[in-house]
Amino acid sequence: MLMADTAERELLINFHGSVVPTGLRRRWPHVLTYEGVLGAEHLKFGTITPENNVTIPFTRNVVGPMDYTP
Repeated sequence: MLMADTAERELLINFHGSVVPTGLRRRWPHVLTYEGVLGAEHLKFGTITPENNVTIPFTRNVVGPMDYTP
């Protein structure tokens, strides 16, 4: 398993393009973030709005840390 192997080697993990956290971070504290949001890479498709950017910290961060790609 990826998380067990990285913990054994004392590495940190940042999951990009993954789903909302499910509690694995409690068991694997070296997992820093799960992205789970529409990041700035979606700007080229026109799907990101200013409202989305303002809302993310108050909705997505409630369930755990995230990585937002600028």
